[in-house]
Amino acid sequence: MAEAIERTQEAQQAGQRAAVAEARTEAATAEIARVRPDTARELEQLRASLAAELDRLRTDATREREELRELLEDRARTLTEAGDAQRRRAERAEADLDTARAELAQLRSKAGATESSSAPRRRVGQPPKK
Repeated sequence: MAEAIERTQEAQQAGQRAAVAEARTEAATAEIARVRPDTARELEQLRASLAAELDRLRTDATREREELRELLEDRARTLTEAGDAQRRRAERAEADLDTARAELAQLRSKAGATESSSAPRRRVGQPPKK
């Protein structure tokens, strides 16, 4: 009989533990039901905030790319203009050199004609005859 009483007490304790567990389960379920709408609303706000931030970042990136493109185009235009100016200066220098060479050739031919008619020729590096 003591055994039966002990089993009855164990059964009652098990029933009480089950009732406590069921009460905890119901409390947890109620807490989840209470928190779920708040969590869903917070999640939606977070998504909206992140979407807005992503849009701002995309807009900034687009603007920065456009600014960089304009800077690079300006730099390329400046380099092209500088290269064109350099080419024009080089062409003028070549033309001036050609003119100077032609003048020198004329002077040499005049000097050669004058020297051959007036004085005997001497070798380069030799002193003039007295």
